[in-house]
Amino acid sequence: MINSLYMPSLSLPSFALGQGIRKWMLAVASVVSSRKTERSNRLAFEDIVRENDSLIHRICFYYSCSEEEYQDLRQDILINIWRGIGEFREESRRSTWIYRVCLNTCVSNWRRNKKSQDMVSIEKIIEPSDEIDTERAERIAQLHHLISMLSAPEKALVMMWLDGQSYDEISEVTGFNRNTVATKLRRAKEKLASMAAKEY
Repeated sequence: MINSLYMPSLSLPSFALGQGIRKWMLAVASVVSSRKTERSNRLAFEDIVRENDSLIHRICFYYSCSEEEYQDLRQDILINIWRGIGEFREESRRSTWIYRVCLNTCVSNWRRNKKSQDMVSIEKIIEPSDEIDTERAERIAQLHHLISMLSAPEKALVMMWLDGQSYDEISEVTGFNRNTVATKLRRAKEKLASMAAKEY
């Protein structure tokens, strides 16, 4: 009789204490997990940027009209990579994901600023190649000038094609089907050839 009277009053605080410890343990586990995730994301971010630095540079280069715009674009891309890294599930290749992030950032910026016809300043933005001869540097400058006059979607297609991406890979990044990629890329190349014939 005595035991049954006291049991409920004893078990209630014990239960409450158990709940408190459980909540505390869950909170600690959540903080530890969050720190591990943040550290893991930071390491993945550093790896991705290191592996794709040249790609990020080229994309910023093609969509920039000045050194300042180049730096702004690069910063925006790095921020977007950092924000998206936790959601990247390795369902596509890293380079495909990087292309998407870079191109989406650049195209959004291009649409905001409407600078599709401005020329890239090759003197202000340094190409990653260590040493290039004068003739090759001039050809690169001409190519960049011509590409800078394309629309944002055309730039994306030509850039990926110049990087050696297959039509299937370009299709995966842009969302266009393979035939559309082939058609749009052919038109962009014809446009470049026509502009080159007029200008050079």
